[in-house]
Formats: sequence, C-alpha cells, structure tokens
Amino acid sequence: MRLLPIKRHTLSLFFWFFCVIVVLGSAAALSYLSLKPNSPVFRIHHLCFSSSNDTSNAVSSPLIIGIQIYNPNKRMNVYYEDGFSVELFDGGKLVGRNTSSGFHQGYKSTDMKGIQVKGVEYERVQVPIY
Repeated sequence: MRLLPIKRHTLSLFFWFFCVIVVLGSAAALSYLSLKPNSPVFRIHHLCFSSSNDTSNAVSSPLIIGIQIYNPNKRMNVYYEDGFSVELFDGGKLVGRNTSSGFHQGYKSTDMKGIQVKGVEYERVQVPIY
C-alpha cells in the first residue's frame, strides 16, 4: 500500500487557515486580558430620614439613601443609560422604591448618588446621645 503525496497547494491552504486561526485567537485573548471587565461596586454611604413635627410614634416620610458607586475598571467607562433602582424591604414587605436617572461614570472613579425613597414608614425612637 502506497501513500499518496499531499499536494503543495493543499498544504499552503491548511497552513494559511491555521495562521488565521492563531492570529484571531491571540488577538481575542489579548483583548480580553487587557480589558477584563469588572462589575461596579455599590455601597450604602448614609441614610437620612426627613424630620417631621408629628408627635405620634408612627411616621411616614421620605428616606434619602446616599449610595457610593465605584468603577474598578482601568480602561472602561460605565454608562447607566436607565439609571439603577433602589428597593427597600422590611421583613420581606416592600416599603418603598425609586429609580435614579441615567449617568456616565469614568474609569477608576467613585460617584455619590442620593436616592429619595418615598412612602417609608418607621417608628420614632429616642436615641441617647453620649
């Protein structure tokens, strides 16, 4: 049994195809490793209840939540086109929600956003000051 020789034309075609696959794969790997996207980090910075002159213990007033947003990406900006939503639960019951407006955040930056959540009911307590 004699093996047939492979034609030079066929070898050059396979070699060209292999080179294209290697170059595209290398470009994709380098792009991913250089950009490597990370998710933004959200933290609650502060909470503020609006004051009320009502003397009863049950109070319903807006709650202002200060949210700190950090973009850890080195070369990527983040565009919050629809903003983000905040929902406040008490014992599994939804007590308030609101949505921020859209904004742009640059790379390696920290932004502060204040969200007002309406319809929050809480019980007034006296906090001792030391």
